[in-house]
Amino acid sequence: MKAAQRLGMRLDEIAEVLALRDADTRPCGYVRRVLHEHVVSIDDRIAELRRLRTQLVDLDTRAEELAADPDVGAASCPLIDHVRRHGEARA
Repeated sequence: MKAAQRLGMRLDEIAEVLALRDADTRPCGYVRRVLHEHVVSIDDRIAELRRLRTQLVDLDTRAEELAADPDVGAASCPLIDHVRRHGEARA
């Protein structure tokens, strides 16, 4: 079971491997499918995080530009005001 956990398998997936083994069926095909699904999920999350990172870097650059604006009051956060007006923080 520790090997399955190291592969990042969920408990229901581990249970399926054990059930296949108990039925004298090699679980290799099932394990490979599960691992492939996990890889796809990780790739999706990485892509999402990269998009979020790009948005945050863009907002930080915009914040720097807005901070230099002499028309912005000291009690305001120009970045928040800008995002409210233009919606740049939305995914």
